[in-house]
Parts: sequence; C-alpha cells; structure tokens
Amino acid sequence: METKKEEVIRLLNSKRITEAKELLEEMVISSPEDIFVLYNLGMCYSELGNYQASIETLEKCIEYDPVNSNAYVALGFSYMKASREKDAEEPFLKALEIDPKNIYALQNLGSLYAMEKIMFRSSFRYHTKMKGYPSLGSDINKLGETQFGV
Repeated sequence: METKKEEVIRLLNSKRITEAKELLEEMVISSPEDIFVLYNLGMCYSELGNYQASIETLEKCIEYDPVNSNAYVALGFSYMKASREKDAEEPFLKALEIDPKNIYALQNLGSLYAMEKIMFRSSFRYHTKMKGYPSLGSDINKLGETQFGV
C-alpha cells in the first residue's frame, strides 16, 4: 500500500501539482513540522503561482531545517517570481554557504543578477564561489555561455 509521501511523489512526478498540493495541505495539519511536507507544499504553491503562500511555507521549512540548501533556493526562486528580486539574493547566497556546489543556487543567482543587469557583480561572486571547484566552474561556464550567448 502506498504511503501518503509516496503518493505525493507520484503525483508530483506526474505533474499533478494541484492534487499533490491538496494532499500536502491535509498532511501539514497533522504534521506541521514535517520538512518533506513543508518543502513540497511550498514548491507546489510556487508552481501554481501562489508565491506568497510559497514564501511563507518555505520560511517555515527553513525554520525547522536551517541547513536545507534546496529550501533556500526554492525560497529565493519564489521571491523572484513574486517580483521581490531584492529579497531573492540572500536565500541563494545562504544556499551556497551551506552547499557551495548547489547548481540550482548558482544558476538562479546568476539569473537574478542578469535580470538586475549586475553582470560585474555576478561575475565577481561567481568566480569567488568557484575557487576550489574547477570542474563545476567549467560546467557553469558552459551553462552561462548557453544562457547568455557569451
């Protein structure tokens, strides 16, 4: 028999976001501190365009799991989607502090800086973060060349 968490994963993998959100909303009532539930519920809210609910839910997730780098990335992404770019930088940087190889944090931070037309700052922070990670840096350079046509 499938557990509720397994059902959530199945629904998410099938792109049935609304159904997953509804199940997660039921689950959060009985498990308000469950990191799996909070993280995935925040992701569902973001995917469905409810950025304020996403931000609030992901902040709760981080409160209970302050070293979850992916929750910080999701929070930063929700801030970006909510047109709160000034709030987005800090979560991305925190994710990189926790996990300097977090490709999603690097990619989203680069996109944020590109949106803000802060290319010099982006380049400087990128090179600062990449010291000691030459192979990852090469992959990110390729991503940047593709994304920005460099």
